[in-house]
Amino acid sequence: MKELIGIAQPHPITDFMSLSPVKKLSEFNSELCTSCGNCARCPYLAIKLDDKGYPHSDPALCIGCSICAKKCFVGAIVMRERSPEELAVLVEN
Repeated sequence: MKELIGIAQPHPITDFMSLSPVKKLSEFNSELCTSCGNCARCPYLAIKLDDKGYPHSDPALCIGCSICAKKCFVGAIVMRERSPEELAVLVEN
């Protein structure tokens, strides 16, 4: 049993000081997206679905937590670097 502990998730917790200071932004691949709406459950309300059910991220609300990318079961969401314009609209408290 001891050999199995930690195999699935060898580092399930990231230390605070190991987190990146760069706030990335979610980007969506519409070819992979199944329009399930799971990503729209964003706790920061940064993701809205268009009339076809495809997600779009609001750069002013997205804090770069990547919860959406981790919860997307088809891999349609990736985190990317922000453009200077997107970085300018991000309001940090």
